[in-house]
Amino acid sequence: MDPILEIANLNFSYNGKSLFAGLSFSTRVGEPAVILGESGSGKTTLLKLAAGILPPRSGQVRIKGIDVNQSSSRALAGLYRSVGFLFQDTALIANMNIFDNIVLPLQYHTLLTPAEIRERASLFLRRFDLSPYAESLPAQISIGLKKRAALARALIGNPEILFLDDPLAEADQHFREIIIGLIEEKKHSISFISTTSNLDDAAFLGERILLIHQGRIMKQGNLDEIESAAFRVLSNTGSEHS
Repeated sequence: MDPILEIANLNFSYNGKSLFAGLSFSTRVGEPAVILGESGSGKTTLLKLAAGILPPRSGQVRIKGIDVNQSSSRALAGLYRSVGFLFQDTALIANMNIFDNIVLPLQYHTLLTPAEIRERASLFLRRFDLSPYAESLPAQISIGLKKRAALARALIGNPEILFLDDPLAEADQHFREIIIGLIEEKKHSISFISTTSNLDDAAFLGERILLIHQGRIMKQGNLDEIESAAFRVLSNTGSEHS
């Protein structure tokens, strides 16, 4: 099976300092991957680069064979129908209610009618127990409900690849169960790429763990294969680049 995500010779600078130099990796459907690194290692930045949200200084990022930094707007519009992104801070739009936040991907990346959008949104509101909060603004609901709404928005377009930025950080038990269950249930139809700085969480999020340190992939493999190196790396502290 061909890789769904390919990153080749990626270079990126942050505040004038090189953060990644010559970084390369790929992922496939059926093999949930997790980017593991200490705080300040640039995990969030790497995830945004992989999703095409940030442009690299140089190098290639291909999703389903399409270079996200070199392709036409038309090609990218089609591609992003198959991509979902869960931001760590939810990134819900403050002046839009939960219903309108959730349906944004359908409005931007599909040709569904308003009636079809309402029907699909209703399914996701019920799935994540959000129906009573459909008309609420993000500021009016708990962080746990916000996380569920953000996940509903990431999934509503039926993505083939889903980027999850530290999804288990500050998550309540219910949301943890949702994320872990989702990855287990959908890993053969959705390619999951997550980030975390917690080794225990990495074991739940990915079957293949990419340990990043000082701008490179220090080691990759399953938990047993990277555990010793991860213990050494995760003893470092710092501020996460975003």
